[in-house]
Amino acid sequence: MRRARELGLATIGELGKTTYAEAIDAGVDAFVHSSRYSLELASSEMRDAVAKEPFGPPRTAFYQFLADLDPDDDRIAQWGSRLAQSHTSLIPTLSLYYLDLPNHDNPWKERIAAILDPKDIHLPADRTTGQAPKPPGIPAGLSQNVIRIDERYRRAGAHYLAGSGTSAFGTLPGISLHNELRMLTDIGLTPRQALAAATSNVGEVFRWATVGQVKRGYDADLLVVDGNPAADIRNLKKIRLVILNGEVVDRQALLQTTVDSKNRSR
Repeated sequence: MRRARELGLATIGELGKTTYAEAIDAGVDAFVHSSRYSLELASSEMRDAVAKEPFGPPRTAFYQFLADLDPDDDRIAQWGSRLAQSHTSLIPTLSLYYLDLPNHDNPWKERIAAILDPKDIHLPADRTTGQAPKPPGIPAGLSQNVIRIDERYRRAGAHYLAGSGTSAFGTLPGISLHNELRMLTDIGLTPRQALAAATSNVGEVFRWATVGQVKRGYDADLLVVDGNPAADIRNLKKIRLVILNGEVVDRQALLQTTVDSKNRSR
């Protein structure tokens, strides 16, 4: 951590042997994945087992523990309070759980999904039904309860950054970020706070001096929309134009090029 600070590097923790409480004390900037930073809720024996086999049977046991945990458990309130008092932000990647939620939309029906190839996506949802394959070791009810637990962290005052988890567990580039922002409002952030989680908060938390504001000298990456996303986060999908590195992206040409390419391949 000291060396990272000397180099001006941002630090993101997905931890095992080091506890998340120790990482807060060390000054880690952000924790990633709600189901991972909630490892602090488990017993020391369960944490040690997961640290030794982070993708083995202990992970399944831990996920079952999370799925069964009462969101109003005192341990959640205490850990939420600790997070709120720290300078560490949370990147929950809630969109990792989106396809496991009942009545979710089919992300492949989004118009821009035409430029994506399912072969590039980890465990992609079915293009017709929107249903994703069930990953092994994921118990029923985990997704819904993880979201409820993160809502309690938010209620305690935890600080948030956006991150969609692309392209793990069926998350789609860009599309899943819109899902992530909406899900952040579902756990209680205001639309303006969700917008900050994807813009100015990132620059502040990671000490990136040219990120997250519409301002002279900042990166000229802009999304212009028809509608006020601070009133309704879904207005972010009413895209008028995209500016990347100061240049307007021809979105129609991008879509048409993809369609033409697919037609030639047939």
